Amino acid sequence: MYTAPITRKQKAAIILLIDQSGSMQEIINFQRSRMSKAEAASYFANLLIEELINRSRRNDGVYDYFDIMVLGYHGEVVESLISDKIEFQPISRLYFKVVASKTHYIERKIPNTDNYVSAAVSYKCWVTPKAEDSTPMFTALMQCEKAAKRWSSRPEHRNSFPLLVINITDGEASDSDNMMLLNISERIKSISTADGNTLFFNIHLATSEDSEQIVKFPSLSEKLPENRLTQLLYDMSSTLPDCYNDIISEIKGNLCTPPFKAMCYNCSGEDLIKILSIGSVSLDKTI
Repeated sequence: MYTAPITRKQKAAIILLIDQSGSMQEIINFQRSRMSKAEAASYFANLLIEELINRSRRNDGVYDYFDIMVLGYHGEVVESLISDKIEFQPISRLYFKVVASKTHYIERKIPNTDNYVSAAVSYKCWVTPKAEDSTPMFTALMQCEKAAKRWSSRPEHRNSFPLLVINITDGEASDSDNMMLLNISERIKSISTADGNTLFFNIHLATSEDSEQIVKFPSLSEKLPENRLTQLLYDMSSTLPDCYNDIISEIKGNLCTPPFKAMCYNCSGEDLIKILSIGSVSLDKTI
């Protein structure tokens, strides 16, 4: 299980859900610079798309190894952020799509020193930031469930690597209670291909990186902070297969025992970029 290679005849797929509620206007530290949570989430989405394109490049072009859907949710709205309709986009379509570019300045640590150097990073902006209104997470998950079922049930995807769902949020849903969220999360996680069940990640963005309540991919025996949202995200998230163990152990930076849960609570900007590697572990199987 979770070993299927990715080919043009056997694609992989990712659904990225982005909380665009008003609280995403809050500012976080992101790679030693300051930006809103909404900007950090859109930056992550754009880097993910760019990563998929790079992995799909061959000498004679970009091939459709991946389908991707990016949904934003705020107020009473759930909408595609990369197309006119809520549907998967083949990665080549995004490669050819004309979009604006942006430059982000980051500070990178010089190896073996305590010094940093400023570097300019240019990237394309398929996804732009937004932050307004409330948090219709349940409605977004219902759209996700429908899309995941359609994609996973198609005969040509029967033997594909299971679909990845990544939900980036900073708070609680405004359109449901915890039981509703748990129920729909279980339904999403039960959607499968022959290679395994859908993997559902929940990523909470921190306002402050100095928060004492930080959880990164907890093991099943790890004690959680005593607050309702942490436990909810934990219960909503998938238990990750073994193919993620090495990179999670590297991110956690301490002695830890797998299996791990696919969730982070009070995630910093730096952690968000590290999670890009988590979400693309399976992509190393591309042939």
